[in-house]
Amino acid sequence: AAVTNPFTIGVTQRLAGLPAFSGILLRIGVFAVVYAVLFLFLYRYVRRIEADPSASLDRSRSASSHSGQIDTDEQTAAPANSAVAPFLIAFLLVFLYLGASIAVPALSDTALPVMALLLTAGGILSGYRAGLGSRAVWGAFWKGTIALAPGAILILLAMGSKQILSAGGVMDTILQEAYLLIEGTGRYASVLMMYLFVLVLELFVGSSTAKAFLVMPLLLPLADLLGVTRQTAVQAYAFGDGFVNMAYPTNAVLLITLGIAGISFSSWFRWTWKLQLALAVISCVVLYGCVAIGYGPF
Repeated sequence: AAVTNPFTIGVTQRLAGLPAFSGILLRIGVFAVVYAVLFLFLYRYVRRIEADPSASLDRSRSASSHSGQIDTDEQTAAPANSAVAPFLIAFLLVFLYLGASIAVPALSDTALPVMALLLTAGGILSGYRAGLGSRAVWGAFWKGTIALAPGAILILLAMGSKQILSAGGVMDTILQEAYLLIEGTGRYASVLMMYLFVLVLELFVGSSTAKAFLVMPLLLPLADLLGVTRQTAVQAYAFGDGFVNMAYPTNAVLLITLGIAGISFSSWFRWTWKLQLALAVISCVVLYGCVAIGYGPF
């Protein structure tokens, strides 16, 4: 539901020759609808576990056994601003790096590890500045590392699969077959095929920028040929790239977050598949509307 995302909307609109962030009013409307759906989904869940804590997705933990808990015996009083400062500086450096990656798209490929290094360093320095001893700081760091370990293994397996597909020329075959499949369809069917194509490709190519340079040179000529506006093709790309980041086991950020939360991917998928289905329906309805109104400027 990106409105001004530089990596999904910005890059694809530039490739399509569209004015930067044009068509923003429709995307604001989409954002509002999707936000309302997500709010209702979470609100119902929170109300349910308030009434019955055993209905929580995370049944293996309690507040007293949270893995992030640290030994407070070594804590000493320290000014709050002194402890928070290193972490705030790390956040500032992260935002500066993300801003630089907008101007230099190549930097986006290393954004995740750079963010991880900066925030880890900020967290460790904050622990020391808060007066915690080395045992407490590094103990907390070790607990976090153990929580992330299963997700790290899954990420390595997923990256290995992507490397095999790329090195074996399988990705080229997928692109060619998808192109031939979309080519023979009508306007409404073609925009859904574009959406599904990006949806499937997201499983193998997580980077929005890299995927845009792979896909858009194929989709844009097809859109022109079939009478679908380029703005609509951009929107199909944004939908296909965005929502499934919350569902695919090849998404590093999702796996890391689930590892920290102590939630298995299978539990997460069972909990969210209906939400994903609702978002897919919304995407299809919006794309049909884009075709019907000639969503533009072109």
